[in-house]
Amino acid sequence: MTEKKTDLLALLQTASETVALSLWGHEFVQEDGQRILRVYVDKPGGVDLDDCARASRQMSRLLDVEEALEGRFNLEVSSPGIERPLFNVAQYTQFLGEMIAIKTQEPLDKRRRFKGVLRTVDETQVTMDIDGQSFTIPFAMIDKAHAVSTS
Repeated sequence: MTEKKTDLLALLQTASETVALSLWGHEFVQEDGQRILRVYVDKPGGVDLDDCARASRQMSRLLDVEEALEGRFNLEVSSPGIERPLFNVAQYTQFLGEMIAIKTQEPLDKRRRFKGVLRTVDETQVTMDIDGQSFTIPFAMIDKAHAVSTS
């Protein structure tokens, strides 16, 4: 699935704002042979099913009109939930001092999965404490990351 000239992120942002929601992030995934554009939206107090449906309709319209993506795909719009996926520096910063999980693209220190307390974040990397040991992970190596619910 490739992006055309139209900036996908800007389209998703515009569609979210049109229905009074904020765009948390998006990802492309392949599940059961289907390509899925998964979009996460939020608002103070959280989103409900109606919010997601409104956002989905608006995003579908814009994606179709702008022909932002090539090929077939399914659009899924949902809340980021309690174990929120983390997409950018600002989101990581919101979880300083809290438990997060990271999966790296390549092994780092002979492992690809890290789960620990987020200690520092800057424009290039995060540092986590895992069982008393400090790990620094460059953003360029992160495949996926999310907050971990401790309740």
